Amino acid sequence: MRCALFGEQIKAYEDILKPTGKYEISRAPIGVVDDQFKFNLEELPYQMTIGQQTVVQRLNPEAGPIIPMYQPLSTIPRTADPDSKFDVVVVVLFVEEQPRMITNSRGRESPVREIVVTDTRLHEL
Repeated sequence: MRCALFGEQIKAYEDILKPTGKYEISRAPIGVVDDQFKFNLEELPYQMTIGQQTVVQRLNPEAGPIIPMYQPLSTIPRTADPDSKFDVVVVVLFVEEQPRMITNSRGRESPVREIVVTDTRLHEL
């Protein structure tokens, strides 16, 4: 799943989210992503946005197993309600090195940093 940091959140999470780190992310809105912002059309049709109310906590690998009450990414509805928020445990696969500027639907430019995450389920090959 794609995850995005916008504006002030880019700097706030610069030293926190790292590739291969495991994180608990709570209160993160998940919404439909426009095709124009996808890297390829095979991507999932939604993205998680880390905002001011989102809580991101790095998990301690020495703390032992977590008894999850978390939702697997595959169970998030493909038709996102704008008010939906989900609690997930994810592994960060990729963090865009530098923020880039995008133009929103109102024609204003905003900085964005892309992050790619996956859940912690084992995948059979």
